[in-house]
Order: sequence, then C-alpha cells, then structure tokens
Amino acid sequence: MITQKQTNIRSKRSFSILKLTAFAATAWLFMASGLFAENLIKNAEFATDDSGQAQDWNYTAGAPAFVSVHEEDGRNFLRISRDQPGAAAIFQNIPVNPADGALIVSVKMRAENLVPGEAGWTGARFAMEFRDASGSRTGGWPASPRLRKPTDGWQLFESREIIPPDAKHLNLQLGMWRSSGTVDFTDISIEVDEDYEIPSEVKPEVEGIVPITTGEQTAWSTRSIPPPIKIDGASLSEPDETVFLYVAPDGDDGNDGLMQAAPLATLAAALNKATPLLNRGEAVGIRLASGVYREDDLSLGRLQPKGRQTMLIIEGEQPGAVSIRASSVYDDWRAVGNGRYETAFDKNIEPSTSAWGQTEPILLRREMVFIDGEPLRQVLTEEKLIPGRFWVDDANRRLVIYPKEGIDPRQRLVEVADSEPGGRRSILDISDKPNVILRNLEFAHDNQRLHNTFAVRGTSNLLIENCRFVHNNSGGLGLNDAENVTIRNSQINHNGGLGLFGWRVRNLLIEDSETNYNNWRGNAGGYNAWSVAGIKLHWVEHIRLDNYRAVGNLAPGFWVDLWCYHIEIENSHFEDNALEAAVLLELAQHIDIGNSRFVRNAEAIRFHDANEVRVENSEFIGNAVTFMVYSSRQVLVGGAPGSQRGNMPGRYIPNANFTLENSSVRVEDRPEWQTRTEAEISSFLQFYSIGYPPFFHVANRAAEETFYPTMSVEQVEWENPMEEKPFVGPHRERLSEAEFIEALADGWQRTREWRPSLNLGKNTLPVQDTSRHEPIRHFQYLAILNPYLSLKTEDNSSFVRIEQPFLRSRQALFADLALPENARSVSARVPMRLNDLSPGEQAWQVPRWEIFATDIDGNRVGQERGVRFTNLNRWETAELTLEIPEEATGLHLRFVTHHVGCIWDIGNVELKIE
Repeated sequence: MITQKQTNIRSKRSFSILKLTAFAATAWLFMASGLFAENLIKNAEFATDDSGQAQDWNYTAGAPAFVSVHEEDGRNFLRISRDQPGAAAIFQNIPVNPADGALIVSVKMRAENLVPGEAGWTGARFAMEFRDASGSRTGGWPASPRLRKPTDGWQLFESREIIPPDAKHLNLQLGMWRSSGTVDFTDISIEVDEDYEIPSEVKPEVEGIVPITTGEQTAWSTRSIPPPIKIDGASLSEPDETVFLYVAPDGDDGNDGLMQAAPLATLAAALNKATPLLNRGEAVGIRLASGVYREDDLSLGRLQPKGRQTMLIIEGEQPGAVSIRASSVYDDWRAVGNGRYETAFDKNIEPSTSAWGQTEPILLRREMVFIDGEPLRQVLTEEKLIPGRFWVDDANRRLVIYPKEGIDPRQRLVEVADSEPGGRRSILDISDKPNVILRNLEFAHDNQRLHNTFAVRGTSNLLIENCRFVHNNSGGLGLNDAENVTIRNSQINHNGGLGLFGWRVRNLLIEDSETNYNNWRGNAGGYNAWSVAGIKLHWVEHIRLDNYRAVGNLAPGFWVDLWCYHIEIENSHFEDNALEAAVLLELAQHIDIGNSRFVRNAEAIRFHDANEVRVENSEFIGNAVTFMVYSSRQVLVGGAPGSQRGNMPGRYIPNANFTLENSSVRVEDRPEWQTRTEAEISSFLQFYSIGYPPFFHVANRAAEETFYPTMSVEQVEWENPMEEKPFVGPHRERLSEAEFIEALADGWQRTREWRPSLNLGKNTLPVQDTSRHEPIRHFQYLAILNPYLSLKTEDNSSFVRIEQPFLRSRQALFADLALPENARSVSARVPMRLNDLSPGEQAWQVPRWEIFATDIDGNRVGQERGVRFTNLNRWETAELTLEIPEEATGLHLRFVTHHVGCIWDIGNVELKIE
C-alpha cells in the first residue's frame, strides 16, 4: 500500500538540441502551375466516349443516370443532377509521389436547387483522399471543396495539399451525396507544387526542436513552431457612437426600434434593421428587455465589407433575464388516467435518418418537453412511460406526458421544442462577421440535429459574456474558423450532444465558464464518444481555460483532436465525467495544466498521441484511471484542411515528454466501478472489472516506446488504499511503486518480443492452436459491447453470444496473437450461428470475421482475409487461410458487428500455423 509518500521519479532521455533553419515561405503559383505544370487528372476536360460517359473516369453504381457532360463557352463541364435525394459520383485513382511534396488543387463548381442532407458531409464535393499501397486512407483529410447550397454562378476553389509520406494514390471523386439538385464541375486540375520545400528530417539552427525516434519514424517536438503567444482572446473596445435598437416582449415590429419607449417585438426584426446600418459603417447595439423570446432561425442579412468590420452588440438588459427559446407553450392538456396527460401534436418533426453516424432510434428523435424548466425524458413506446417521461405517438399525432407525482401540467408552464426542421441550422447564426459582442443572453430548447444553438463561422474578435447555452437537443455553441475569441462567465450545460465545438480556432480564452452534464441525448442511445464532449476542438492553436469547470458530462469533458497546439488549463475543476476522460489530448502538443482538480472521472487525462504535456500543482482524487496512454501512430500532414495558418511538416505526434510535478494522486476503493452497466461505462475502458491500474496505464506498445522513457515525475504524493499494484510495466505486468521507479531508472530496457496484453479474467474466450492444443491468447472486446456479450453452453460446448437488439457501431470482439518464428501461413476455422440479422444501409454493414498479419508494432502487413455473413440459422464452420509476410510477428483476429443488429453465436477458434 502506498500512503502519503513523496517520490521523485526522473527518467528524461537526454537529447541534443538541434538547430533548424526556418522553412522558407512558399508562394502560391496557381497561374504559373496552370501554364507549365502537368495536370495529373486524366481527361480533366471530360471528353466522352460513344455512350456519352467521360473517358478515364469510373462511375459509381447507378451514376450514369444522373451524370452528363455539357459544353459552355467553349469548354466542357460535368453535371450531376438528381430530383430526389441520393448519391452519384465519378472517380479515378491518381498516382502520387511523396517526393513531390505537395499538390496544388483547383476546381470551379456551381449549384442550382441544391438541397443537402442533414449531416455536414452531405452535399456536392470535389472529394479527395490519399491512400497507401494497401488502399487504406493515409494522412489527414484534404480540403475537399464542397457546396451545400446554391451558388451565384461559378465558384473557384484552390488549395495546397501535402502528400503523406506513405501515399501511393490520390482517390478523387466528383459527386453528390444524400442530396438533390444540380451541381457542375469544370476547370479541374491537380498539379505538383514545384516550389514546395519538403522539410528535411534534420535541419540545423532553430532552437527547441527535439527529435524522438520511434522505429523508422522520427517525431518532432515543435515547441517553437509556431511560437506560443499570449492568449488574451478578443480585443474589443465598444465605440462611443453606437446606434441602439430596442426589443421587448410587448413591443411591435412596426416600430423603428430606435427608442426604448417604442421597442421592436423580436430579435429577428432588430437583426433585419441592423444590417443596413452596419453596411453604412455604423456600430449597432441591440438591447433586449427581460423576458422570453420564442424565436429561431435568426441571422443577419448580406453584409458588405464595411458592415463586416463594424461593431455589433447583442445584449440582454441584465444577466439571466433574457431567454431566446425555440419552443412553444402548450396549455391544452387532457388527463387520460394513471397520472398521464395528452395533447394534440401535429408538428411535422420527422426523426433524423442518422445522428453522429448512428441509427439507434432514440438518437434520431428531436422533441423535448419541459415543465417549469425541468426536462422530461423521452421514451419510444407507451409501455415505457413512467413519472418524468414523455412519448410522441406518431401514428395518432399526439403528445403524452407523465409528470412527476403531484404535478398537474394544466397549472404549470409546459414548453415543447417543436420547431419543424426545414432548412434551419441554429437559433442564431452570426457568420462572416468580425467584431461581435454577445452578452446576458440564454439560448435554449433548440431541437435541431447535429447543429449548434449559436453558431459563428469566419469571425474574429468575438466576445461571449454572461451567456447560457442550455437544454438543447444537439450542440450548444459552435465556433468555426474563428480567431481572437473570449468566452467569459458563461454556461454551456445540459445539451444533448456537444457543449462547445470548435474547428480551426486560434487564440481562444475561456474563463469563469463551465460545460456540464452534456450528451444526455447521445448517452440515451449508448453513444458517448467520437464526436461528443463538454468541449471538443479540432485544429486549434493557443487555447486557455482559466477557472473552467467540466462536471457530469456523459462523454469526455475537454477534448482536443487533430493538431492542436499550445493549450493552457489553469485553476480548473473536472468531476464525475464518468464515461470518458476528463481531459482527452489527441494529436496535440504543448499542453500545460496547473492548479487544477480531477475528481471521480473515468480517466483523469488520456494521452492519445500527445507531446509535451506538463501537469503541476494539481490534485487527482478517486479517478478510475489517472493517466491513460494510447497511441494510434497517426501521421498528421500539413495544417488544418484549407488553412494557411501554418505550414507544418508531416509528423507523427508521439506520447512523449510528460512532466508531473508538485501534485497528489489518490485512489479510492470504489466497488461501484465494478458493477456499472453499459449506459454508465466508457466505450474505451471497463475500468477495474478488467484490472486497469489506477495510476498509469499505457495501453499499447506504440505508446510505451516514447511515453515512459521521456516521462519526468517529481514531488508527487501517491495514495493507494487498494491491494492491486497501481502501475503497469513495459511488459504489461502490474508493478508496485518501487518496481515502477526501478523500471524508470533502468530506462525501460526491453526486448522486441511480442507480449500479451491483460488477462481479462472472467471475460475471456480461449483461442485454440491445433498444433499445440493449448490456449495462446484471450479475446478482448470494446467495452461498449459488454452488455450484449455472454458465454453460453449448448451440447456440452461453450460459445460466445453477441446479442444486439438494435443497430450500433464500433463493435468488435478481437484478439492479437503471437506468431512463432518462420511462420508462413495460418489456417483458421470457427463454428458460428447467426439469427435475427438487421444489416446496416451499406453492403459491408453485416457481421464480418476478419484476420490479418501484424508487425512488431501492431501495424497491419500484407493482405486481409475476411468473410461476411447473413442469416445462417444453424451452426456452420467458416474457414480462412492467410499467407504470412516475412516481417509479420503477430496475427489479429476480429469479429465485427458495425451498424448491425443480430444474435451471433461464435464457437471456439482453431488455428493451424505452418
């Protein structure tokens, strides 16, 4: 047992500081490249064959009926036109050479009557994806020019795309996805950027570059690229000369709104009047009197350059007194017995077809009901109605509520989020408008799917102060392509998915604010990760959280992902984020956390390819796992898609250079961790039920190679009242504190031999090697599969049953096996039975058994072999044979049920290794 003991652990690898010359600035040469460089696209002019189809292009199934080639002004253009929502595309694979460094992409697109689907990826796209020799995607997502609404004539899109080091082809698709309307493409080109300078592995003479070599790759610690800046958020001064427009619930939109005694009635009218004033260069302030405003789909009109730069202020007269709600008051309730009440509900609120890529029915609903501000929980059938729930009877067009005991809705304020979707994106959208102040406002009851209640795009100098984004069906606040933003003294709580989302944000200051209890809708359908969190940020630079709180989120608390740089977290509190990490650092670098508390979270901090993380003067109390480390060995290429903010070299960001100082880590013996249900547990971990150590757990070999050898721990108090050893070692063995310190001092010397992962105890399925007649490894599974997995016995034989009553995603039962030296082939066979299959929408969304070989780092090598299944109804034996490449050291087997409902029985797996 470790009790209140200070230990000093230091094992930083000594690296010589290299100096690098600054990368030369590269000019864009669109015109020059158009004149002299070779267009890599075959038949970019859309020459047609006798059937009218474009030569050298492949057509997706059914696409010829919707794709045609036309001529205009002496040039051809490709047209895709659909009367009904659907997909159609043409594509080709373009060979690329990483030695060329970068490509310049150019395309003109236009659209008429374009109506996209709900998801952001729908619409028309000039889609690109780099692929490696195996055909798998590699590198980040290129910019992929897209349209989601009609255009006024042709629009030109241009970008530079860095070629990933292992890319062999660029898959190019011109298409329309889940949309209707017409889109045209012309003047398409992809050319080598001959002026792009490929960063070399080692360049002399720039301070602060530390190479970390892992296998054949070199990862760069770029503390000075770009240099840290002072994170101060928005820089605004309110002008003395401001035209004020007044709004009040008892106003009249027939007024001019210029006097407080004769206000407008709606914010919509005020925004309409503000647009011409802004375009004249006049600063505008909109002041709302206390009250509730039932409005949505709010935005400014078309702004001219002068209007975009002039100050706009939208403010309530005092904090907490002004609420903008996309809900209606319902007061015609009829008692129907057993404490239930009903009312007519004829709104056309069709469920979404997909939410976060999921099709679980509760995730697709939009309705919300509130009684005196308290939400009722939605159920899908009348039989599930209990106090505090409501049900929408679609067949009979009625809404049935079951209030808590003693509450008569006829005597209370009942609000229903009943906005019909239409083309609305959010309650308020202020885009392409710098210099905005939002103050003393609440935005609530937005029932849109996968959209933020308040959204801004293309802005700078934005101040959000004393605002609340609460009780919305999907997201609360969205920042896209924003710079110099301050969020102060604001609450982003109780939203159905994301609290705050940011994409390509720079210089963001969040102070005295909170994102609590978010993802209630996602969690209702068992969805707790991937795209939901209290805060999730992509491609961000220079972010500071000061006196920030993330409590009770049913997803990660604070999550940065995809080349996020320079994050500071100070004086902050993370508590009861019980399903995922309180702080998730994915593909991020240069993070400083200080004077903060982490209490009873599933994981306090997860390092998912994170470099240069420093934690000091902080407390960790009762977290299931304090530090979880996982690496996917992702390689990032370039800056954010379409961004010109940073021309970063291609890199693999390692889990390295972690410093923990002057802090305390206390474990609590909490038996309830071992009895949590799937709806209460992480989709990544099963915590103590499978024995994860409570202090440090490094989940895979790729993470181990850089994390432990570069870790520094000083002046830390550890307290562990449980008997389990709290650390995990280099061979996945459990270690005591003394053993852990000794291993660090030895520099984690280790062999390259493949080692098995944790023994899962009761959650095991043996794999039988027929040449040795002994179990050689145990199956593992994603924790989200846990409630649907059981061991069964039939005719004295044991088997595993996967029983999923509805469609889900990311399900897998898998095993990683060590291969003996000189293994050249593996034959595998397994009996199985499959019933009650509900396949997904795509052809591949059926149960699959797959095997492939892996190298010493766990990466796939060679080909993959797999079998897809439909209903079998009886036991049948499936067989696969795989040739083993010379570099392979392991074998990966998995049973996959992505987006599938089924009852799948899987017997004992037999292997024959030759």
